[in-house]
Amino acid sequence: YWDLEADFTTASNESMSATLTAVDGRKIPSGKDFDSTTGKLKKPDLLQLDEAQARELAARLQGCEFQVTNVEVKPFTERPRPPFTTSTLQQEASRRLGFTARRTMALAQQLYEGIDVGNGGLVGLITYMRSDSTNVSPIAQNEARKFITQQYGEKFLPKKAPVYSKKAKGAQEAHEAIRPTSVMRTPKSIKAYLSRDQFRLYQLIWQRFVASQMAAALYDTISVDVLGKTSEHQYELRASGSTLRFPGF
Repeated sequence: YWDLEADFTTASNESMSATLTAVDGRKIPSGKDFDSTTGKLKKPDLLQLDEAQARELAARLQGCEFQVTNVEVKPFTERPRPPFTTSTLQQEASRRLGFTARRTMALAQQLYEGIDVGNGGLVGLITYMRSDSTNVSPIAQNEARKFITQQYGEKFLPKKAPVYSKKAKGAQEAHEAIRPTSVMRTPKSIKAYLSRDQFRLYQLIWQRFVASQMAAALYDTISVDVLGKTSEHQYELRASGSTLRFPGF
C-alpha cells in the first residue's frame, strides 16, 4: 500500500507533517487495515492506492487550499511493562542485544549460578531464569521502592507497588519474575566483574525490573485534522504527535 504525507508550514512558521487519510470521504488504508495472513484488506470499501494513483493524488494535492479543521489534545498514560519471564527475556535480548535464545539462557544461567563480584565468593545476581510468572516478592518490591525514592525522588514512585497479572495459562506462580537478587547491585557497580555479554544481559534485566516498579509516563497526545479542497475533490489529512509531561519510568 502507499502513504501520502504532506509537509505544511503554518502562518506562524511552524512545520507539521500530515498523512492523507481520506479522499472524497473514502478512507485510505494503513497497515492495520490489512489481514496479516492473507495480505488482503479487511474492509473492501477502503481506497487502496497503487503507485500511479498515489503519484496522481500527490500532484493534485499541490494545488489545494488547506485549512486546519480540528485540534484535539488528550492525556495519555504509558505504563511500564512487567518484569521479565523466560519468553519475554529471550525476545527482548534478541531485539535489543542480538542474542539467540540459547545464548541468552546460557548467560542467564551464569548470572543465576553466581559471579564473584569482589566479596570473595560467588553471588547469584538474578533469580531463577526459567519462569513464566511476573510475580515479585514483597521484599524485592520494598527494596526497589527505597532505591527509586533515593535515586529519582518520590514522584517517580507509584502510591502502591504494582501487581502484574499472569498471562500464561498454568503459570508457576510459586516462581518469581526474572529480576536482580538485589536492586542495589546496579549494573555500573558490578560491571568490572562481568564479561561484556554478561553485563549487557544483567543491565537489561536490572533496568526492566526497576522500570516495572516505577510510576507511569504521562503524555499529551495531539491530533490535528487538515482539510484540502478543490472544486471537484475533498482531501482529509491528519497529523499526530505527543508531548511528554512526566517521564515516569
